[in-house]
Amino acid sequence: MILIILNCVTLAMADPLNENSTLTAIEMVFSVAFTIELLSKITAMGYYTDPNAYMRDSWNVMDFVIVTGGWFAEISGGGGGLTALRAMRVLRPLRTIKGIPELKRIIESMVSGRERSEKQTWRAANEASGKN
Repeated sequence: MILIILNCVTLAMADPLNENSTLTAIEMVFSVAFTIELLSKITAMGYYTDPNAYMRDSWNVMDFVIVTGGWFAEISGGGGGLTALRAMRVLRPLRTIKGIPELKRIIESMVSGRERSEKQTWRAANEASGKN
């Protein structure tokens, strides 16, 4: 949790128009630390086949996408269309949600409520157009 908070501070200090080599190096340290955490979890939990595997939890899938997307952008140079991948770093603070059960429950409720609302909207639209 402390690592995520420190990462938030460095992200707030970063100026996308003005490259700072110190902040870039610090960002690389965070990327390595998050990658070690990801690999440790996959080693301990299994990747996918076990019922409690790493990739069977949606929060871990989000974490995996953020970490691997960050590395893809870093390896590719982060220029051009890959700027969006570098911007995924700002999603890292979402990882803190998993550590706070009450907040995680609220976010999951919001997402499931939105999904239910979308299904009801589609159902109503289909009924109105005569499709069932």
